[in-house]
Amino acid sequence: MNLKDVFATNLANNRNLEKILSEAQHQLSQLPHIGQTLPKTWVKVRHALENDPRNYISLNEYVQICEDNGFKERKNALQLSEYLHDLGICLHFQDDEMSPLYQTVILKPKWGTDAAYAVLDNPEVIRNFGRFSNKALAQIWSTDEYTGMHSGLLELMKKFQLCYEIPQYKGIYIAPQLLTENQPEYAWDESENLILRYTYDFMPKGLVRQFIVAMHESIEAQNVWRSGVIIHKREYANTRAEVIENYGKREIKIRVSGKNKRDLLTVVTHELDKIHNSYKRLADKYQKLIPCNCNTCKGSQNPHFYEFANLKRRYENRKYTVECDISYEDVNVLSLIDDIGERSMLYEWFEDEDKRLDRNPSNSTSVSIYVNQKQEQTMSNSETTLNFHDSVGQVVTGDQTIAGDNIGIQNNNYSANLSQAAKEIKELLDQLSEEYNPNTEKGQNLIKDEAVKVIKDNPKLQERILKALKEGSVTALEEAINHPVAKILISTTKGFLEG
Repeated sequence: MNLKDVFATNLANNRNLEKILSEAQHQLSQLPHIGQTLPKTWVKVRHALENDPRNYISLNEYVQICEDNGFKERKNALQLSEYLHDLGICLHFQDDEMSPLYQTVILKPKWGTDAAYAVLDNPEVIRNFGRFSNKALAQIWSTDEYTGMHSGLLELMKKFQLCYEIPQYKGIYIAPQLLTENQPEYAWDESENLILRYTYDFMPKGLVRQFIVAMHESIEAQNVWRSGVIIHKREYANTRAEVIENYGKREIKIRVSGKNKRDLLTVVTHELDKIHNSYKRLADKYQKLIPCNCNTCKGSQNPHFYEFANLKRRYENRKYTVECDISYEDVNVLSLIDDIGERSMLYEWFEDEDKRLDRNPSNSTSVSIYVNQKQEQTMSNSETTLNFHDSVGQVVTGDQTIAGDNIGIQNNNYSANLSQAAKEIKELLDQLSEEYNPNTEKGQNLIKDEAVKVIKDNPKLQERILKALKEGSVTALEEAINHPVAKILISTTKGFLEG
Protein backbone atom coordinates (compact mmCIF):
# COMPACT_ATOMS: atom_id res chain seq x y z
CA MET A 1 0.00 0.00 0.00
CA ASN A 2 1.27 3.46 -0.89
CA LEU A 3 -0.43 6.22 1.13
CA LYS A 4 -0.17 9.54 -0.73
CA ASP A 5 -2.44 11.88 1.20
CA VAL A 6 -5.44 12.08 3.52
CA PHE A 7 -8.58 14.08 2.73
CA ALA A 8 -11.65 14.80 4.84
CA THR A 9 -15.08 14.48 3.21
CA ASN A 10 -18.77 14.26 4.04
CA LEU A 11 -20.72 11.96 1.74
CA ALA A 12 -24.00 13.39 3.04
CA ASN A 13 -23.33 16.61 1.12
CA ASN A 14 -20.32 15.48 -1.01
CA ARG A 15 -18.07 18.07 0.62
CA ASN A 16 -14.58 17.96 -0.96
CA LEU A 17 -15.60 14.96 -3.11
CA GLU A 18 -14.68 16.69 -6.37
CA LYS A 19 -11.25 17.54 -4.99
CA ILE A 20 -10.73 13.92 -3.88
CA LEU A 21 -11.73 12.54 -7.29
CA SER A 22 -9.44 14.98 -9.06
CA GLU A 23 -6.50 14.07 -6.82
CA ALA A 24 -7.21 10.35 -7.26
CA GLN A 25 -7.15 10.74 -11.05
CA HIS A 26 -3.88 12.66 -10.83
CA GLN A 27 -2.24 10.03 -8.62
CA LEU A 28 -3.42 7.21 -10.90
CA SER A 29 -1.86 8.98 -13.87
CA GLN A 30 1.47 9.03 -12.01
CA LEU A 31 1.63 5.29 -11.37
CA PRO A 32 4.79 3.64 -12.81
CA HIS A 33 3.03 1.53 -15.45
CA ILE A 34 0.68 4.25 -16.70
CA GLY A 35 1.59 5.63 -20.11
CA GLN A 36 4.23 3.03 -20.87
CA THR A 37 4.52 1.84 -24.46
CA LEU A 38 4.15 -1.94 -24.57
CA PRO A 39 5.39 -4.47 -27.13
CA LYS A 40 2.65 -5.63 -29.51
CA THR A 41 2.97 -9.20 -28.26
CA TRP A 42 2.26 -8.03 -24.69
CA VAL A 43 -0.85 -6.15 -25.80
CA LYS A 44 -2.12 -9.18 -27.72
CA VAL A 45 -1.67 -11.47 -24.71
CA ARG A 46 -3.35 -8.97 -22.39
CA HIS A 47 -6.37 -8.76 -24.70
CA ALA A 48 -6.49 -12.56 -24.94
CA LEU A 49 -6.50 -12.92 -21.16
CA GLU A 50 -9.07 -10.17 -20.59
CA ASN A 51 -11.41 -11.78 -23.14
CA ASP A 52 -10.99 -15.29 -21.74
CA PRO A 53 -14.25 -16.23 -19.92
CA ARG A 54 -12.49 -18.52 -17.42
CA ASN A 55 -11.78 -17.43 -13.86
CA TYR A 56 -8.31 -18.99 -13.84
CA ILE A 57 -5.96 -21.01 -16.02
CA SER A 58 -2.91 -23.13 -15.33
CA LEU A 59 0.57 -21.66 -15.75
CA ASN A 60 1.17 -23.99 -18.70
CA GLU A 61 -2.00 -22.75 -20.38
CA TYR A 62 -0.88 -19.16 -19.84
CA VAL A 63 2.55 -19.86 -21.34
CA GLN A 64 0.87 -21.49 -24.35
CA ILE A 65 -1.26 -18.36 -24.89
CA CYS A 66 1.95 -16.31 -24.83
CA GLU A 67 3.61 -18.61 -27.37
CA ASP A 68 0.53 -18.44 -29.61
CA ASN A 69 0.91 -14.66 -29.61
CA GLY A 70 4.58 -14.48 -30.50
CA PHE A 71 6.51 -15.09 -27.27
CA LYS A 72 9.70 -17.08 -27.75
CA GLU A 73 10.92 -17.58 -24.16
CA ARG A 74 9.19 -18.61 -20.95
CA LYS A 75 11.03 -15.95 -18.92
CA ASN A 76 9.40 -13.22 -21.03
CA ALA A 77 5.98 -14.73 -20.38
CA LEU A 78 6.70 -14.67 -16.63
CA GLN A 79 7.84 -11.06 -16.90
CA LEU A 80 4.51 -10.15 -18.51
CA SER A 81 2.48 -11.99 -15.85
CA GLU A 82 4.37 -10.06 -13.17
CA TYR A 83 3.56 -6.81 -14.98
CA LEU A 84 -0.14 -7.71 -15.31
CA HIS A 85 -0.17 -8.77 -11.64
CA ASP A 86 1.15 -5.33 -10.63
CA LEU A 87 -1.60 -3.69 -12.69
CA GLY A 88 -4.27 -5.90 -11.12
CA ILE A 89 -5.27 -7.36 -14.50
CA CYS A 90 -4.61 -10.87 -13.20
CA LEU A 91 -3.05 -12.53 -10.17
CA HIS A 92 0.11 -14.61 -10.47
CA PHE A 93 2.37 -15.04 -7.44
CA GLN A 94 5.92 -16.00 -8.38
CA ASP A 95 7.63 -15.96 -4.97
CA ASP A 96 7.21 -19.71 -4.32
CA GLU A 97 7.34 -22.17 -7.21
CA MET A 98 5.94 -24.96 -4.99
CA SER A 99 2.80 -22.97 -4.20
CA PRO A 100 -0.47 -23.67 -6.06
CA LEU A 101 -0.60 -19.90 -6.69
CA TYR A 102 2.56 -20.18 -8.81
CA GLN A 103 1.03 -22.90 -10.96
CA THR A 104 -2.19 -20.87 -11.47
CA VAL A 105 -2.90 -17.54 -13.14
CA ILE A 106 -6.14 -16.03 -11.80
CA LEU A 107 -7.70 -14.14 -14.70
CA LYS A 108 -10.55 -12.63 -12.67
CA PRO A 109 -9.19 -11.13 -9.41
CA LYS A 110 -12.77 -10.38 -8.33
CA TRP A 111 -13.46 -14.12 -8.43
CA GLY A 112 -10.69 -14.64 -5.86
CA THR A 113 -11.98 -11.75 -3.74
CA ASP A 114 -15.53 -13.15 -3.83
CA ALA A 115 -14.22 -16.56 -2.74
CA ALA A 116 -12.49 -15.01 0.29
CA TYR A 117 -15.59 -13.03 1.29
CA ALA A 118 -17.69 -16.16 0.92
CA VAL A 119 -15.68 -17.45 3.90
CA LEU A 120 -15.56 -14.22 5.89
CA ASP A 121 -19.31 -13.56 5.42
CA ASN A 122 -20.33 -17.13 6.21
CA PRO A 123 -22.74 -17.08 9.22
CA GLU A 124 -21.21 -20.22 10.76
CA VAL A 125 -17.69 -18.79 10.53
CA ILE A 126 -18.90 -15.52 12.07
CA ARG A 127 -20.63 -17.39 14.93
CA ASN A 128 -17.35 -19.26 15.55
CA PHE A 129 -15.45 -15.95 15.77
CA GLY A 130 -13.48 -16.58 12.59
CA ARG A 131 -12.68 -20.24 13.20
CA PHE A 132 -13.18 -22.62 10.27
CA SER A 133 -11.91 -25.97 8.97
CA ASN A 134 -11.08 -27.62 5.68
CA LYS A 135 -14.45 -29.36 5.92
CA ALA A 136 -16.18 -25.98 6.25
CA LEU A 137 -14.28 -24.67 3.23
CA ALA A 138 -15.44 -27.65 1.18
CA GLN A 139 -19.03 -26.66 1.97
CA ILE A 140 -18.51 -22.92 1.41
CA TRP A 141 -16.69 -23.49 -1.88
CA SER A 142 -18.89 -26.36 -3.05
CA THR A 143 -19.98 -24.82 -6.36
CA ASP A 144 -18.38 -25.87 -9.65
CA GLU A 145 -16.49 -22.58 -10.08
CA TYR A 146 -14.25 -23.46 -7.11
CA THR A 147 -13.67 -27.14 -7.96
CA GLY A 148 -10.00 -28.04 -7.76
CA MET A 149 -9.01 -24.61 -6.41
CA HIS A 150 -9.63 -24.98 -2.67
CA SER A 151 -5.92 -25.15 -1.76
CA GLY A 152 -5.10 -22.24 -4.08
CA LEU A 153 -7.87 -20.03 -2.68
CA LEU A 154 -6.87 -20.87 0.90
CA GLU A 155 -3.29 -19.95 0.01
CA LEU A 156 -4.62 -16.69 -1.46
CA MET A 157 -6.35 -15.86 1.83
CA LYS A 158 -3.14 -16.56 3.73
CA LYS A 159 -1.16 -14.46 1.23
CA PHE A 160 -3.36 -11.46 1.96
CA GLN A 161 -3.18 -12.18 5.71
CA LEU A 162 -6.90 -12.89 5.94
CA CYS A 163 -6.38 -16.09 7.91
CA TYR A 164 -3.81 -18.42 9.46
CA GLU A 165 -3.67 -22.06 10.45
CA ILE A 166 -3.69 -22.77 14.19
CA PRO A 167 -0.31 -24.47 14.83
CA GLN A 168 -1.66 -27.03 17.31
CA TYR A 169 -4.66 -27.94 15.13
CA LYS A 170 -3.79 -28.87 11.56
CA GLY A 171 -6.57 -28.01 9.12
CA ILE A 172 -8.19 -25.46 11.47
CA TYR A 173 -7.93 -21.77 10.59
CA ILE A 174 -8.65 -18.39 12.14
CA ALA A 175 -9.72 -15.20 10.36
CA PRO A 176 -8.50 -12.55 12.84
CA GLN A 177 -10.95 -9.86 11.67
CA LEU A 178 -13.75 -12.08 13.03
CA LEU A 179 -12.17 -12.77 16.40
CA THR A 180 -14.11 -11.76 19.48
CA GLU A 181 -13.81 -8.10 20.44
CA ASN A 182 -13.64 -9.06 24.11
CA GLN A 183 -10.20 -9.22 25.67
CA PRO A 184 -9.88 -12.57 27.50
CA GLU A 185 -8.88 -12.77 31.14
CA TYR A 186 -5.30 -13.81 31.76
CA ALA A 187 -2.72 -13.40 34.48
CA TRP A 188 -0.04 -10.76 33.96
CA ASP A 189 3.01 -9.95 36.07
CA GLU A 190 3.28 -6.15 36.07
CA SER A 191 6.64 -6.01 37.85
CA GLU A 192 9.63 -4.77 35.84
CA ASN A 193 7.74 -4.70 32.54
CA LEU A 194 9.40 -3.39 29.39
CA ILE A 195 6.86 -1.13 27.70
CA LEU A 196 6.87 0.33 24.20
CA ARG A 197 4.27 2.37 22.33
CA TYR A 198 3.63 3.24 18.69
CA THR A 199 1.48 6.31 18.07
CA TYR A 200 0.15 7.27 14.65
CA ASP A 201 -0.83 10.49 12.91
CA PHE A 202 -2.63 8.22 10.44
CA MET A 203 -3.28 4.62 11.47
CA PRO A 204 -4.19 2.07 8.77
CA LYS A 205 -6.84 -0.38 9.88
CA GLY A 206 -5.85 -3.92 10.71
CA LEU A 207 -2.20 -3.47 11.74
CA VAL A 208 -2.54 -5.79 14.73
CA ARG A 209 -4.56 -8.29 12.67
CA GLN A 210 -1.66 -8.49 10.24
CA PHE A 211 0.69 -8.91 13.21
CA ILE A 212 -1.49 -11.73 14.57
CA VAL A 213 -1.28 -13.58 11.26
CA ALA A 214 2.49 -13.04 10.99
CA MET A 215 3.10 -14.25 14.58
CA HIS A 216 0.39 -16.92 14.73
CA GLU A 217 2.86 -19.72 15.54
CA SER A 218 3.82 -17.89 18.75
CA ILE A 219 0.33 -17.04 20.07
CA GLU A 220 -0.12 -18.14 23.68
CA ALA A 221 -3.01 -20.64 23.98
CA GLN A 222 -6.30 -18.83 23.25
CA ASN A 223 -5.07 -15.39 24.30
CA VAL A 224 -5.91 -13.63 21.06
CA TRP A 225 -8.75 -11.26 20.26
CA ARG A 226 -9.61 -8.81 17.51
CA SER A 227 -7.39 -5.98 18.76
CA GLY A 228 -4.72 -7.81 20.72
CA VAL A 229 -2.65 -10.90 21.37
CA ILE A 230 -0.27 -12.50 23.88
CA ILE A 231 2.98 -13.76 22.33
CA HIS A 232 5.18 -16.44 23.86
CA LYS A 233 8.16 -18.04 22.13
CA ARG A 234 9.61 -21.29 23.43
CA GLU A 235 13.20 -20.07 23.12
CA TYR A 236 12.45 -17.26 25.61
CA ALA A 237 11.24 -19.21 28.61
CA ASN A 238 8.90 -17.46 31.05
CA THR A 239 8.75 -14.35 28.84
CA ARG A 240 5.52 -12.98 27.35
CA ALA A 241 4.57 -9.99 25.21
CA GLU A 242 1.18 -8.29 25.21
CA VAL A 243 0.38 -6.36 22.02
CA ILE A 244 -2.82 -4.28 22.00
CA GLU A 245 -4.15 -1.90 19.36
CA ASN A 246 -6.34 1.05 20.34
CA TYR A 247 -7.62 2.31 17.01
CA GLY A 248 -9.58 5.16 18.63
CA LYS A 249 -6.39 6.53 20.18
CA ARG A 250 -4.31 5.59 17.10
CA GLU A 251 -1.90 3.61 19.27
CA ILE A 252 -0.32 0.18 19.67
CA LYS A 253 1.00 -0.61 23.14
CA ILE A 254 3.44 -3.42 23.91
CA ARG A 255 4.23 -4.80 27.37
CA VAL A 256 6.84 -7.51 27.90
CA SER A 257 7.22 -9.45 31.12
CA GLY A 258 9.73 -12.12 32.13
CA LYS A 259 13.38 -13.03 31.88
CA ASN A 260 14.23 -12.30 28.24
CA LYS A 261 12.23 -9.10 27.83
CA ARG A 262 14.55 -7.31 25.44
CA ASP A 263 14.94 -10.35 23.16
CA LEU A 264 11.20 -10.89 22.81
CA LEU A 265 10.55 -7.17 22.37
CA THR A 266 13.05 -7.17 19.50
CA VAL A 267 11.11 -9.97 17.80
CA VAL A 268 7.81 -8.11 18.23
CA THR A 269 9.06 -4.72 17.03
CA HIS A 270 10.85 -6.33 14.08
CA GLU A 271 7.58 -7.83 12.87
CA LEU A 272 5.62 -4.61 13.45
CA ASP A 273 8.26 -2.57 11.64
CA LYS A 274 8.02 -4.96 8.67
CA ILE A 275 4.28 -4.26 8.55
CA HIS A 276 4.91 -0.52 8.83
CA ASN A 277 7.42 -0.67 5.98
CA SER A 278 4.83 -2.28 3.71
CA TYR A 279 3.00 1.07 3.79
CA LYS A 280 5.45 3.14 1.81
CA ARG A 281 4.23 6.55 2.97
CA LEU A 282 3.68 5.65 6.62
CA ALA A 283 7.29 6.31 7.67
CA ASP A 284 6.72 9.90 8.81
CA LYS A 285 3.24 9.28 10.17
CA TYR A 286 4.02 7.22 13.27
CA GLN A 287 6.36 7.45 16.25
CA LYS A 288 8.08 4.75 18.29
CA LEU A 289 7.97 5.78 21.98
CA ILE A 290 10.53 4.40 24.44
CA PRO A 291 9.79 4.28 28.20
CA CYS A 292 11.92 6.19 30.68
CA ASN A 293 14.11 4.08 32.98
CA CYS A 294 14.81 6.66 35.67
CA ASN A 295 14.38 5.65 39.32
CA THR A 296 10.79 6.88 39.32
CA CYS A 297 9.63 5.46 35.99
CA LYS A 298 11.46 2.12 35.98
CA GLY A 299 8.93 -0.63 36.64
CA SER A 300 5.98 1.76 36.35
CA GLN A 301 3.02 0.91 34.13
CA ASN A 302 2.77 4.62 33.26
CA PRO A 303 6.32 5.90 32.69
CA HIS A 304 7.31 8.97 30.74
CA PHE A 305 7.98 8.17 27.07
CA TYR A 306 10.56 9.53 24.62
CA GLU A 307 10.36 9.48 20.83
CA PHE A 308 13.00 7.05 19.56
CA ALA A 309 13.80 9.30 16.58
CA ASN A 310 14.54 12.17 18.96
CA LEU A 311 16.80 10.02 21.16
CA LYS A 312 18.72 8.90 18.09
CA ARG A 313 19.18 12.51 16.96
CA ARG A 314 20.33 13.52 20.44
CA TYR A 315 22.92 10.75 20.54
CA GLU A 316 24.23 11.48 17.07
CA ASN A 317 24.60 15.14 18.09
CA ARG A 318 26.47 14.14 21.27
CA LYS A 319 23.66 14.96 23.68
CA TYR A 320 23.99 11.94 25.92
CA THR A 321 21.30 12.63 28.50
CA VAL A 322 17.65 13.68 28.40
CA GLU A 323 15.42 14.94 31.21
CA CYS A 324 12.46 12.91 32.42
CA ASP A 325 9.28 14.99 32.52
CA ILE A 326 8.03 13.10 35.60
CA SER A 327 11.07 12.94 37.89
CA TYR A 328 13.21 15.64 36.18
CA GLU A 329 16.16 13.25 36.43
CA ASP A 330 18.77 13.27 33.68
CA VAL A 331 18.59 9.88 31.93
CA ASN A 332 21.30 8.30 29.79
CA VAL A 333 20.16 8.19 26.15
CA LEU A 334 22.12 5.06 25.24
CA SER A 335 20.61 3.13 28.16
CA LEU A 336 17.12 4.01 26.88
CA ILE A 337 17.98 2.77 23.40
CA ASP A 338 19.60 -0.36 24.84
CA ASP A 339 16.43 -1.18 26.78
CA ILE A 340 14.57 -1.94 23.55
CA GLY A 341 17.50 -3.51 21.71
CA GLU A 342 17.86 -0.77 19.09
CA ARG A 343 21.59 -0.15 19.45
CA SER A 344 22.20 -1.76 16.05
CA MET A 345 20.77 1.38 14.47
CA LEU A 346 23.66 3.31 15.97
CA TYR A 347 26.36 0.93 14.66
CA GLU A 348 26.95 2.95 11.53
CA TRP A 349 27.43 6.05 13.62
CA PHE A 350 29.83 4.15 15.91
CA GLU A 351 31.88 2.98 12.93
CA ASP A 352 32.10 6.49 11.53
CA GLU A 353 33.20 7.74 14.95
CA ASP A 354 35.82 4.97 15.18
CA LYS A 355 37.27 6.11 11.86
CA ARG A 356 37.32 9.71 13.06
CA LEU A 357 39.21 8.70 16.20
CA ASP A 358 41.64 6.62 14.13
CA ARG A 359 42.39 9.70 12.04
CA ASN A 360 43.11 11.72 15.20
CA PRO A 361 45.28 9.50 17.40
CA SER A 362 46.67 12.49 19.29
CA ASN A 363 43.25 12.94 20.88
CA SER A 364 43.44 9.66 22.85
CA THR A 365 46.68 9.94 24.80
CA SER A 366 45.84 9.64 28.50
CA VAL A 367 42.94 9.97 30.87
CA SER A 368 41.61 10.61 34.33
CA ILE A 369 39.11 7.90 35.30
CA TYR A 370 36.23 8.52 37.70
CA VAL A 371 34.45 5.30 38.65
CA ASN A 372 31.01 5.35 40.33
CA GLN A 373 31.61 6.94 43.71
CA LYS A 374 34.07 9.41 42.19
CA GLN A 375 37.09 7.25 42.96
CA GLU A 376 39.93 8.73 40.96
CA GLN A 377 42.97 7.29 39.21
CA THR A 378 45.15 9.62 37.18
CA MET A 379 47.40 8.66 34.31
CA SER A 380 50.14 10.76 32.77
CA ASN A 381 49.51 14.22 31.28
CA SER A 382 45.75 13.85 31.19
CA GLU A 383 43.99 15.59 28.36
CA THR A 384 41.00 13.22 28.18
CA THR A 385 38.49 12.51 30.98
CA LEU A 386 36.41 9.35 31.25
CA ASN A 387 33.50 9.67 33.71
CA PHE A 388 31.73 6.51 34.86
CA HIS A 389 29.22 7.89 37.34
CA ASP A 390 26.26 5.57 38.03
CA SER A 391 27.32 3.22 35.22
CA VAL A 392 27.09 5.96 32.60
CA GLY A 393 30.30 7.25 31.05
CA GLN A 394 31.51 10.02 28.81
CA VAL A 395 34.84 10.48 27.10
CA VAL A 396 35.72 14.14 26.68
CA THR A 397 38.43 14.91 24.16
CA GLY A 398 38.95 18.60 23.60
CA ASP A 399 35.52 19.80 22.50
CA GLN A 400 34.38 16.29 21.49
CA THR A 401 32.40 13.95 23.79
CA ILE A 402 31.64 10.26 23.32
CA ALA A 403 29.36 8.37 25.69
CA GLY A 404 29.71 4.82 26.93
CA ASP A 405 28.41 2.55 29.69
CA ASN A 406 30.49 1.30 32.61
CA ILE A 407 31.64 -2.20 31.68
CA GLY A 408 34.28 -2.56 34.37
CA ILE A 409 37.14 -1.21 32.26
CA GLN A 410 39.98 0.12 34.39
CA ASN A 411 42.30 1.18 31.57
CA ASN A 412 41.52 3.66 28.82
CA ASN A 413 44.19 2.45 26.41
CA TYR A 414 41.57 0.20 24.81
CA SER A 415 40.46 1.16 21.32
CA ALA A 416 36.86 2.17 20.65
CA ASN A 417 36.26 -1.17 18.88
CA LEU A 418 37.69 -3.19 21.77
CA SER A 419 35.68 -1.25 24.35
CA GLN A 420 32.45 -1.66 22.41
CA ALA A 421 33.05 -5.37 21.73
CA ALA A 422 33.86 -5.97 25.39
CA LYS A 423 30.70 -4.19 26.51
CA GLU A 424 28.44 -6.19 24.20
CA ILE A 425 30.07 -9.51 25.16
CA LYS A 426 29.86 -8.71 28.87
CA GLU A 427 26.17 -7.84 28.57
CA LEU A 428 25.60 -11.16 26.82
CA LEU A 429 27.56 -13.13 29.42
CA ASP A 430 25.82 -11.35 32.31
CA GLN A 431 22.46 -12.22 30.81
CA LEU A 432 23.40 -15.89 30.37
CA SER A 433 24.80 -15.96 33.91
CA GLU A 434 21.26 -15.45 35.18
CA GLU A 435 20.37 -18.82 33.68
CA TYR A 436 23.60 -20.77 34.21
CA ASN A 437 26.05 -20.69 37.13
CA PRO A 438 29.25 -18.92 35.97
CA ASN A 439 31.17 -20.25 38.98
CA THR A 440 31.03 -23.93 37.99
CA GLU A 441 32.77 -25.63 35.08
CA LYS A 442 29.48 -26.98 33.73
CA GLY A 443 27.83 -23.56 33.95
CA GLN A 444 30.78 -21.85 32.27
CA ASN A 445 30.68 -24.29 29.36
CA LEU A 446 26.94 -23.80 28.94
CA ILE A 447 27.35 -20.01 28.98
CA LYS A 448 30.19 -20.27 26.48
CA ASP A 449 28.20 -22.50 24.11
CA GLU A 450 25.14 -20.23 24.19
CA ALA A 451 27.28 -17.10 23.72
CA VAL A 452 29.04 -18.63 20.72
CA LYS A 453 25.65 -19.29 19.08
CA VAL A 454 24.66 -15.64 19.55
CA ILE A 455 27.98 -14.37 18.17
CA LYS A 456 27.75 -16.66 15.13
CA ASP A 457 24.35 -15.12 14.37
CA ASN A 458 25.62 -11.53 14.72
CA PRO A 459 27.97 -10.51 11.83
CA LYS A 460 28.34 -6.98 13.23
CA LEU A 461 29.63 -8.26 16.55
CA GLN A 462 31.96 -10.71 14.78
CA GLU A 463 33.44 -7.83 12.78
CA ARG A 464 33.89 -5.73 15.92
CA ILE A 465 35.61 -8.62 17.76
CA LEU A 466 38.01 -9.13 14.85
CA LYS A 467 38.86 -5.42 14.82
CA ALA A 468 39.30 -5.48 18.60
CA LEU A 469 41.74 -8.41 18.41
CA LYS A 470 43.73 -6.69 15.66
CA GLU A 471 43.92 -3.38 17.54
CA GLY A 472 44.61 -4.90 20.96
CA SER A 473 45.35 -8.36 22.32
CA VAL A 474 43.41 -11.37 23.51
CA THR A 475 44.41 -10.58 27.08
CA ALA A 476 43.24 -6.97 26.78
CA LEU A 477 39.83 -8.07 25.51
CA GLU A 478 39.50 -10.67 28.28
CA GLU A 479 40.40 -8.07 30.91
CA ALA A 480 37.96 -5.56 29.47
CA ILE A 481 35.12 -8.09 29.56
CA ASN A 482 35.92 -8.96 33.18
CA HIS A 483 33.84 -12.16 33.39
CA PRO A 484 34.75 -15.74 34.45
CA VAL A 485 33.82 -17.08 30.99
CA ALA A 486 35.69 -14.39 29.04
CA LYS A 487 38.87 -16.41 28.52
CA ILE A 488 37.30 -19.60 27.14
CA LEU A 489 34.76 -17.63 25.08
CA ILE A 490 37.37 -15.41 23.42
CA SER A 491 39.58 -18.43 22.74
CA THR A 492 36.69 -20.29 21.08
CA THR A 493 35.49 -17.22 19.20
CA LYS A 494 38.96 -16.39 17.95
CA GLY A 495 39.26 -19.95 16.70
CA PHE A 496 36.14 -19.96 14.49
CA LEU A 497 36.61 -16.34 13.34
CA GLU A 498 40.17 -16.87 12.19
CA GLY A 499 39.77 -20.52 11.20
